[in-house]
Amino acid sequence: LPHPSTPPLYPTPRSPCDLAAISPRSRLDLASAQVGHTLGLRHNFRASTSYTYEQLSDTAFTSTHGLSSSVMDYIGAFVPSNRSLQGQLYSASVGEYDWWAIKYGYMPVEGEVAGVQPAPLAALAASGAASPELRFATDEDGSRASGIDPFVSVYDLGVDPLYFHEDRIALVQQLLTKVVNSTVGIGQPWTSLLPAITSFLNVALRAGAYSAKYIGGFVFSKAHRGDPAAPDPVLPASPTDQARALQLMLQLISQSFWLPAASLARLMPKRTGSCSGLEQYCYGSGAPDIRGSVMRIRKLILSGLVQQTRIEGLEQQEWQRQGTQPPPPPPSLPAESGGHVWGSRPPDPVPSVAIDFSPPSVGGPSVGGLLTAIHSTLRAVPAAQITGLSANVTAALGDRAADAGMAYEMQRYWVGLLVDLAEEASSEAAAQATRLLLDMTEEINTAVLAVGSNTTSEAAAETSQLGELRALRAHYLTLQHMLAHWVEH
Repeated sequence: LPHPSTPPLYPTPRSPCDLAAISPRSRLDLASAQVGHTLGLRHNFRASTSYTYEQLSDTAFTSTHGLSSSVMDYIGAFVPSNRSLQGQLYSASVGEYDWWAIKYGYMPVEGEVAGVQPAPLAALAASGAASPELRFATDEDGSRASGIDPFVSVYDLGVDPLYFHEDRIALVQQLLTKVVNSTVGIGQPWTSLLPAITSFLNVALRAGAYSAKYIGGFVFSKAHRGDPAAPDPVLPASPTDQARALQLMLQLISQSFWLPAASLARLMPKRTGSCSGLEQYCYGSGAPDIRGSVMRIRKLILSGLVQQTRIEGLEQQEWQRQGTQPPPPPPSLPAESGGHVWGSRPPDPVPSVAIDFSPPSVGGPSVGGLLTAIHSTLRAVPAAQITGLSANVTAALGDRAADAGMAYEMQRYWVGLLVDLAEEASSEAAAQATRLLLDMTEEINTAVLAVGSNTTSEAAAETSQLGELRALRAHYLTLQHMLAHWVEH
């Protein structure tokens, strides 16, 4: 979605895109990749991570090198949130990897023998091991969100894919402030607003889903032994980048900075009827399910954090670290949360500092640290807001009852994921999930009694927020039932 303030695209607000200028460039980008296939090239999903944002913003650089080191990657338009960095929207040239690969495939070699790599070709291949522009990864390397190499993904751009996703979220925040005027002009129907908002939500989903590839992730190299300056073939993702990725994902599942205002739903009618295909009858109107879409996105991101490949990757990395260090002492269990009780209101904003999810004795990301970080984010509420006077509880809720309901739903979903981990996952994840569930069982039993007494008090009735307290009690009772069922079975 082009930014509405980009002069070459939008001469005035709400004017149509200059498709006459944009469309040929995008078609040329697409056609180049198809010609590459014709010449024998595979997809190269590592190519989009070759250049910095500063290089991508330099039109002199991109006119020679393109936005990616290969036209065989999937990249979209380059639209940074910092509008002063806007360069070319699409690649303007064939990439360095493409020239190199074509040279390898078509260079004449005298005395060639089938099945034997000629020395000139071996030397050419080895020369690319140290160059970021010549690295290669294709479809089998896991280019979708389920993969484990964060530098091998579709539709990212720049040497730091995580920064790219952070920047896309920042762009969405900017666009949300002007989406109405940029999407619906005077005399136009409101039905174009919902698709725009949906595209913003999908940006958040993609950012969370692909950032998860850092958690327990690995960076691979296809260089051969003996290639000069080649990296190791299997390197764990940087602990710092893993913490950054976890930070972003926890913010997406617990905060609302990336969401449209709830009042905007009044301006977003949904088109209904037969709205796809050659014959369309799509003149009906329906209510938008923005809340449902947001919750589905948050649950998908949370599930992606604890999927089996992430857990196994973290366990592998823990094992590798311990293999290069003296045997550490048994790690102490994380301390209790300092009087915090499970979820009486939406969680406080995630701090801007990096999240440490590594036990001190190991010195890197761990399964227990990951589960504890998620658990703390979804439950961080002072105990006084439950065990104190009812006014303390209702003051915490206030006008945030709707947000509280969304937070409660995420907490219940998290309990369900913990139960699954405790029953089916590997031993380390099962042990950590069991610890958290048992700790929670005691807290919830206490909280049910505390909130139950508050909902029957005169003070609660006088606050005019008895409904919120009853919703909180229903939330606790549901958690209590889920935990009791888990303990029983």
